[in-house]
Amino acid sequence: DENHKVKSWQRVSEKRAYSSAFDAEGRLWLGHLDGLSRYLPAGGGAWSEEARLLPGKYILDVQVDGQGRVWAGTDGFGLMVI
Repeated sequence: DENHKVKSWQRVSEKRAYSSAFDAEGRLWLGHLDGLSRYLPAGGGAWSEEARLLPGKYILDVQVDGQGRVWAGTDGFGLMVI
């Protein structure tokens, strides 16, 4: 839908995402080989690199649970909650 339309890929460091998930606030989370990126649709849309939140850079899976927590599956560091 129009609310989830990504307007720009310029700030995403690795465009090949291995996993994606939307949270309850409409933010798109992408897990990729260079970390975790979050798309913030408010204010016209902006990308935020979230690699500093995780010990590993290779994010193979990202999911949002029923309580709104974002989980990232890493290569070598296990499962992490953001």
